[in-house]
Amino acid sequence: MPDTSTYISYKTFFSKLMERDSIYIFYNPEWFENKKIKSSFSGLRLEDALSSVSKLCNLSYIVIDKHSFVFLPFQASSYISPGRDLADVIIIGNPDEFGKYSSDHQREGHE
Repeated sequence: MPDTSTYISYKTFFSKLMERDSIYIFYNPEWFENKKIKSSFSGLRLEDALSSVSKLCNLSYIVIDKHSFVFLPFQASSYISPGRDLADVIIIGNPDEFGKYSSDHQREGHE
């Protein structure tokens, strides 16, 4: 049986990365409920740490800007742009709930 003291929650893992690299990581907390990751992964380079999460959880992530990363439940590499005019637009979440939450509440998803 593995030593569970070497594992941390994804919430803790993401918090460590966000603090260390001054970034935001957005995700659906339900995808990581009751899951743990090796604490040593928080010492990896940011790109390697995010790639590890992608592989372990069968998720993808996109880079919004140099300080913002979003995990998605599909492979971003297979994402096809809806057209030239919307090439920089991707809808994340339920469009029917747009504006429903304050920006402070929306940022809670990166915990």
